[in-house]
Amino acid sequence: PTTTLMVGLFVLLGVTLRIHDLGHSLWLDELHTAWVVDGPLSDVAPRARIGNHSPAFFYVEWGITRAFGLSELALRSLSVAASTAVMIVAAWAVWRWTASSLATIATSGLLAVDRLFIFYAQDARPYALLELVALLQLISLREVLQNAQRGWRVALVATSVALLYLHYTSALLLLAEAFY
Repeated sequence: PTTTLMVGLFVLLGVTLRIHDLGHSLWLDELHTAWVVDGPLSDVAPRARIGNHSPAFFYVEWGITRAFGLSELALRSLSVAASTAVMIVAAWAVWRWTASSLATIATSGLLAVDRLFIFYAQDARPYALLELVALLQLISLREVLQNAQRGWRVALVATSVALLYLHYTSALLLLAEAFY
């Protein structure tokens, strides 16, 4: 109960830090995101390619901006949600693997206040979502290596493919795992 309470408090702190000043003006790369999603769905992939990006993240952003409008808050909401999910999923994984309250609380606390992690959570770019999918992929890989249950293998394949569709440089993670 104490561990859950502390994790919850750190997640609340993390969300507070992530939503603070979320409506500030878009910067250069974020303006590219806004341009990619400001138009018909058929324009998303070619516009994403102009910025050397896979279109997967931008398709999700396109849907969000259709539902909530093309604003700073709408464009950054996916990153905030993904970053919040990382805090929760990472705490769960640490608890599952270690059963250590200290390690679980420390993980939550560090993720809540890490400056770069907060930056990516407030950025209308694919990086926070990439962090979430990479974490899910790493969890899946560990579980496959431990017990190789079919569900975890399916999750490993699905998250590996999703990584490649989110950002091409995620191939480096998959390459490192292959060497491992």
